[in-house]
Amino acid sequence: MDKKRGFVGYLIGLLMPLILVLGGAGLAALGVVQGSLVLIVMGLVVVAAGVLWSVVVLELTNPFDWF
Repeated sequence: MDKKRGFVGYLIGLLMPLILVLGGAGLAALGVVQGSLVLIVMGLVVVAAGVLWSVVVLELTNPFDWF
């Protein structure tokens, strides 16, 4: 079954690594302000997931594979 995604779904899928990195940075910043080690660690885990996701997306799309 080939299910088509709409424009919004495509855009969210494309921007999800950026959303994860910014959300994780926000969590870590909130953890620093509140003095909560749990929020800082959770924020860093979300940032790491966003970076990993962006590496996977870059490898799948591979815009630099010109040669």
